[in-house]
Amino acid sequence: MAISQEWWDRWWDKDYSWDGLAKKDWRGWIVPEDGVPVPAADGVEGRQATLQDYWRRAGVAGDVERPEFQCPKTGRRFTRVHLPLTFRDGSQTLKGAEDDAFGRDVNATLSAVLSDEVIETKFDDVARIEGADHRLQWQGAIIGDFDLNKLSTLSRLDCERIPISINAHLAAFFGETQFRQADFLGDADFSYAAFGMYVTFEKASFHTNARFHYAIFSGESHFTDSIFSEWAIFNNSIFLGHALFNRVAFAKFCSFHSAVFWRQAIFGAAAFSEGVSFQSTAFLEIANFSKAVFFGDANFSGEGRSLTSERVDQSIALSSQAGDTGVALEGRLTGEPAALSIARRSVKRFNAKGAMFLGPADFSNRDILNGPSTNESDFHGAHFFHIFKLHGSVLHRGINFGSTNVKLAVERGKTKARFLPVPDALKAGLENLKRAIPEKPQQPAGDAPEWQKEQYVREAAKWSAVYEGDIEAFQKWRQAEALAFKRGPRGDRIEYFRALEDCYRTLKLFNEDRRDRVEEGRFHRLELIARRRRGRPKYTTLQQLAFWQEKEGISLRERIMSRIYGGASNYGNSVARPLVCLIIGMFLFALAYMMMGDWFIYAPNWKHFGEAMAFSLGQVLPFGPWDAPDPCTAIGQMLDPLTGPAQAACKQHLGDGFEHRLYINGTPIGLRLLASLQSLSAIILVFLSGLAIRRRFQIN
Repeated sequence: MAISQEWWDRWWDKDYSWDGLAKKDWRGWIVPEDGVPVPAADGVEGRQATLQDYWRRAGVAGDVERPEFQCPKTGRRFTRVHLPLTFRDGSQTLKGAEDDAFGRDVNATLSAVLSDEVIETKFDDVARIEGADHRLQWQGAIIGDFDLNKLSTLSRLDCERIPISINAHLAAFFGETQFRQADFLGDADFSYAAFGMYVTFEKASFHTNARFHYAIFSGESHFTDSIFSEWAIFNNSIFLGHALFNRVAFAKFCSFHSAVFWRQAIFGAAAFSEGVSFQSTAFLEIANFSKAVFFGDANFSGEGRSLTSERVDQSIALSSQAGDTGVALEGRLTGEPAALSIARRSVKRFNAKGAMFLGPADFSNRDILNGPSTNESDFHGAHFFHIFKLHGSVLHRGINFGSTNVKLAVERGKTKARFLPVPDALKAGLENLKRAIPEKPQQPAGDAPEWQKEQYVREAAKWSAVYEGDIEAFQKWRQAEALAFKRGPRGDRIEYFRALEDCYRTLKLFNEDRRDRVEEGRFHRLELIARRRRGRPKYTTLQQLAFWQEKEGISLRERIMSRIYGGASNYGNSVARPLVCLIIGMFLFALAYMMMGDWFIYAPNWKHFGEAMAFSLGQVLPFGPWDAPDPCTAIGQMLDPLTGPAQAACKQHLGDGFEHRLYINGTPIGLRLLASLQSLSAIILVFLSGLAIRRRFQIN
């Protein structure tokens, strides 16, 4: 696939002709009087070296004298490495004509440059070069088929990586490009580079920052099994072909902010140690993150509708009609939302099957569609250990949230093993991440910034697990994080559970729209648990006494009722639990009735338990054989104390089996109140069981 004219226009504007190279500094190098560039050092005098000096040292200065290397229109002269495919007037160059002899000359030059000893370029904390820049100065280079394995002559074993240190800013690789098993030392800069065909960085190792922002990948791009030990920046990059990042390990922050994936973006089983940003990234086909592990923040947020609606593709159609007095024009201006801006919100298919989200996951302002019938969006088996946001998002009805473990987020702050599971995908992510940095981070020096020391102390157990394979240490780190959250500022916990409550509510409403009552009930339960755990800010005694002032947060009364609701019916989702509670309640109330008649006044007499049980059943089932208790029984006498004639009638009827009882004042009303409470609780429990049946069988 050809490189776009827009990219070529930018390249011409930057001017990588022979004279243009003289205007671009070769940082950290000077040219003494003898004309041989050397690294800048104290006591060495000379002028600032330029890229022209770099390529003069490479032996291509004579190219500028050849007429076929000069642009007829602009007069610019080029080296064989920087010669474009066509000149400004459109005429084809030797490189564009794919001249075999010329191609061999270019490869010989590149091979000679690659044979130099690779010296790592040092950078400070803000990515500024310290000392001399020892990277390959391939800025603006125009390169055809490139295979590092064939061109590099550095001695190495077959199983070893190929060392290289390169700056290919605004370079064009218009043929097949292979950096397989490359070992990048120093910042690898491919910013604004263009790859015209297939390109592979498979099993490559980036030891320091990797810069691919604004890069264009016209064909398939393969980063499978590569590792990024420092920052990886792909902001605003464009992938026109399939992009494969399977099993890639990102040890530090990586960003694909505003990148565009026109075909499949596959990050299967990738490991992201710190934060990752896919904010406003356009996924025009499939975004596959199955079994990926996110140890830090995962930002997949898109653009708000107000932004996408303002971006339109406008067109105007005019027609004319000649008349006696002139020409009349009429037309129509039409506008449609720009496809790319909409894509920064929409995702045709998002696959996170089996993915692990240990940090916050933000899917706000996204329209997650369903894709083809055989290729639906899928979160099956994903684990969310932290908050996940869906604010302003639209979810297609066909999205699969089956077996998605979203409960772990609401259990944050708990340290028991069942709240901190280690699925196989998480173990694989730890092993994958271990490749990114071969050595365990060392404790910062005494003069290091305080934030580095604090970060090391906080993550020491985590790195121990990553680089020593100690799962127990990793679990201890997770437990320490949970305790820090539990004992941290109350306001942080309130905001966390407030946001989590909103997320569960969004998923509840999503399943309500799907008429999936079971899933709706599941997220309704989690919503109420998050609301209960949110609590309220801490108030002083005087503030609590000011009952006329509205208090923020969830009151203690509501939290207690929420616990009772959850315990009795699993928040309206269990059919059997309310009935079990009802049966247990019948025995407990029967025991209470018997205790009122025996243990509180008289010696225990278990023969009256049957009477109490019958009375208890009568409060739950006020129909059938459960009549009012006999006035002569203990329960009957508690309800209505016997008078003289009634007492005589009972004695005559029961004989020696009659036992007259006297109770303290208030016993009848107390028994009736307790019985009314049982009847009310029975009605509520039966209602909750019916509600669960309605949800389970989707009865409207």
